[in-house]
Amino acid sequence: MELSAQLTAPNGVKWSQPTGLFIDNEFVPSQNGGVLATIDPATEKEIATVQCASANDVDRAVLAAHKALKAPSWKRLPATERGILMTKLAEAMEQNRELLATVDAWDNGKTYSEALNSDLVEAVLAIRYYAGWADKNFGQTIETAPEKFAYTIRQPVGVVAQIIPWNYPLSMATWKLGPALACGNTVVIKAAESTPLSILLLARLIKDVGFPPGVVNVLNGYGKDVGAAMVQHELVDKVAFTGSTATASQIMKMASASLKNITLETGGKSPLLVFPDADMEQAVKWSHMGIMSNQGQICTATSRLLVHQDIYEEFVHKFITTLKATSKVGDQWDYLTYQGPQVSQAQYDRIMQYIDIGRSEGATVAAGGAVADARTTNGGKGFFVQPTVFTGVKDSMRIYREEIFGPVVVIASFANEEEAVQAANNTSYGLGSAVFTNDLKRAHRVAADIEAGMVWINSTQDCDPRIPFGGVKLSGIGRELGQAGLEAYTQCKAVHVNMGILCRNVALRAQKIPFSTNRLLATNVQWPVTHEQINKVVNTQNFIDNTFAESKASQWNDLHDPATNHLVTKVPESTDAELNEAVQSAREAFKSWRKTTWLHRQQIMFKFVALIRENWDRLAASITLEQGKTFADARGDVLRGLQVAETACGITTQAPGQVLEVANNMETREYREPLGVVAAICPFNFPAMIPLWSIPIATITGNTLILKPSERDPGAVMILMDLAKQAGFPPGVINVIHGTKRAVNFILDEPAIKAVSFVGSNAAGEYIYSRASANGKRVQANLGAKNHAIVLPDCQKNTTLDAITGASFGAAGQRCMALSTVVLAGHETQSWLLELVERARRLSTNAGFEEGTDVGPLISPESRQRVERLIASAEEEGATIHLDGRGYRPAGYPNGNFVGPTIISGVKPHMRCYREEIFGPVLLCMEAEDLEDATRIINENPYGNGAALFTGSGGCASWSQKNVEAGQIGINVPIPVPLPMFSFTGNKASIAGGGASPFYGRSGMNFYTQIKTVTSAWKREDSTSSVSSTNMPTQR
Repeated sequence: MELSAQLTAPNGVKWSQPTGLFIDNEFVPSQNGGVLATIDPATEKEIATVQCASANDVDRAVLAAHKALKAPSWKRLPATERGILMTKLAEAMEQNRELLATVDAWDNGKTYSEALNSDLVEAVLAIRYYAGWADKNFGQTIETAPEKFAYTIRQPVGVVAQIIPWNYPLSMATWKLGPALACGNTVVIKAAESTPLSILLLARLIKDVGFPPGVVNVLNGYGKDVGAAMVQHELVDKVAFTGSTATASQIMKMASASLKNITLETGGKSPLLVFPDADMEQAVKWSHMGIMSNQGQICTATSRLLVHQDIYEEFVHKFITTLKATSKVGDQWDYLTYQGPQVSQAQYDRIMQYIDIGRSEGATVAAGGAVADARTTNGGKGFFVQPTVFTGVKDSMRIYREEIFGPVVVIASFANEEEAVQAANNTSYGLGSAVFTNDLKRAHRVAADIEAGMVWINSTQDCDPRIPFGGVKLSGIGRELGQAGLEAYTQCKAVHVNMGILCRNVALRAQKIPFSTNRLLATNVQWPVTHEQINKVVNTQNFIDNTFAESKASQWNDLHDPATNHLVTKVPESTDAELNEAVQSAREAFKSWRKTTWLHRQQIMFKFVALIRENWDRLAASITLEQGKTFADARGDVLRGLQVAETACGITTQAPGQVLEVANNMETREYREPLGVVAAICPFNFPAMIPLWSIPIATITGNTLILKPSERDPGAVMILMDLAKQAGFPPGVINVIHGTKRAVNFILDEPAIKAVSFVGSNAAGEYIYSRASANGKRVQANLGAKNHAIVLPDCQKNTTLDAITGASFGAAGQRCMALSTVVLAGHETQSWLLELVERARRLSTNAGFEEGTDVGPLISPESRQRVERLIASAEEEGATIHLDGRGYRPAGYPNGNFVGPTIISGVKPHMRCYREEIFGPVLLCMEAEDLEDATRIINENPYGNGAALFTGSGGCASWSQKNVEAGQIGINVPIPVPLPMFSFTGNKASIAGGGASPFYGRSGMNFYTQIKTVTSAWKREDSTSSVSSTNMPTQR
């Protein structure tokens, strides 16, 4: 089958055009024989037909990308060599710039001059920029203790599906390809069905410069078929999309079903504000270019011009004069043409329909509003539209509110600055915006208040590969370009290294502290310190607007002491009115809280930290009573949360944005802004630590927070709220609601809540991630785990066995980072099993307040029954139980939820006890021949939270940290939970979204903030030219 066409463009350029699908470095036909035609928008004649992919072709391409991801030719390629390949690609593009510009102009309808002098320049710059980043994806290193340190590794996300729009085919492809390749990912691209030709030529260049097979694959086809199959493919780890908001919403729903990492850059209705002190001539020229270039088919097009009433009439007159003088409509090859044809019949029809809608709504057509003469003189062919100006518009009109994506602009007036900002923000979109004024204070004041991802001051549409690009609200999720563009294409792995002789589990196991009732009662506040039955049970309250209030709930959940099953408190199912009251309180508080300074919020956080330290034992006692942890372990729970709050006090050093002089007389500033109202859904196993992963980071970055603690143990959170109020958090900044699924669904569905943080089981996490993502929310979700420890013969034997024992049975195994599986590599380590059993047998299982307790009860009778069923299933499937904790009842606690330490050997991957997360004091023992065999076992498990390697070999440690698929790696550290200078993440099924949103650390700050860029131009002299340029400003 012929998979190329010999083409001659109207400008005389001739070439051989690939028409196949590009899979595994070869152009191949579609398996179902499908084809699609690409049309010249100026003549409506067919240019060529290309192969149209089927679902089977998507599978072929993804498998090729997956194979390439693992192949040494790409995986082991030094990062510097990746950068060299990318540099060669940029050079090849530059050498073929006339051809590539010709193809995009013919296929898309944009003018040849814009394709050559703007699009190609931008595309080459993007590849060159990210080529320089390839070997600079640095991690961090930090000393965590005198004999320990940790470091992070940035690793590729995996196979990336990239869906490219038709308005900037080549440059949008390079925006996505650049960071993906620089970070070591492999890619499957779907070109837009209207404009596939230039990307197929790019694929040929990718092969020619030496990229290994499968690293980049290109498919042609329709979004509903090919795009959907890509997004839903099980081997695709990330989806990046640019296009309409409606399509993005569908993609988000499909991707969230399998917890994929996503980046979305969607629609816009960008405002451009002109104040009376602005340079009128410059404002007119820039605003004309901002909407009329590229046929108005720009996602950031400034399609709403908001002009001060004192200069409104003058501005409209000059704008229309400039439009008539500049916006020549014609075919894309004429150098005098400013506006070519729209890309397709569908887009042409859409624009004409909106023009009719504008008329019917009562707006005034001040210019244009009809078919362009170029169509009439071309025999009724060509998708040419007159550039159109509407005045007399109201903000309720569809032409004012909806994205048209064509050369149509509305011009409205405002009376003052407050009204201008309000009008600018009166949209569901938030991509770009522009402000024209010579008042420096006003410029930056308005830039800060406009709800958009990017702000231009005295310019518009400026774009630079060094500057983040993206929007807020319905304009997308995530950022492209700049260093921010790299973050979406990597996942962070933390590696903990123990260099000392003793292996102290600094991460979670607190030093055993003798229990003392006298010490606990040394403060003014009293609380239960034994497991005796409480005579007068007090209901748990809501905390809304800094007030503890009894719920009016009709349904309550009984909370029992896990050691005795005595009733401790009743937890309400907060009512609909209470849930809405909490959100309204948070929304009102956000208006003023976001305007407080970082330093003001920092001072409150200092006080909060001090109060937590003063009430450390009070919090720990609450956890012991409600959750069942030993008192020493409960103190560790508080400490690890406290450390996040302490680190948040210093976050001001990480908060500043960046400023860069991007061109002469022009600078770009980057700001961090809070999201708004956010929510955290917390698990039962860390009643203090997990809430403190969210409270400090969310609030110090300027957000307000809705907190839903576990209904099983909310006491620690309620104490934290008492301390937050004392620390000076204003009313509404933190609100606490209670409940189960109904409360969770409220959080996931409430439009005012912009982001959700969750830690818990896979079933709940997948549900939360999918539903919240489908509703357009940011989500960070850490899910289930099956953490492994590999034991090599050269490790320090006694230290290793002690470490494994503590990490497996501490907190009764109810930790997402508990070591639930040990892989003994080699015959020597396999002979240590009985010694491990003896260490576990010596642990004391008892109630948490009892002195000397090592292992407390499980959270509930249901949890105990489930753990015992999984132990029984292991026995039924042929495993050997060496230590059986079923039925254990310590003296004095006959009704507690106790399971003693249990050790099972002979475990195989198919067994239920291995496939499921047990979440109890059960250690599974498996055997492997060597380190590679043990690593294979770990990597075949669907979970990837953490893993540990015990060895004395630096070479084995280095090999393991690169090859084990887990978010946290411990080298001689059994529970490698990163300290809060780093971020907590995961891998595979243990974290939603491919690890794109880790917890706390710098990544946590990124999760709770959005980036806004403000580009400012301050010219000393006015331009002497009276002609607006249609080209995208590159500011070289």
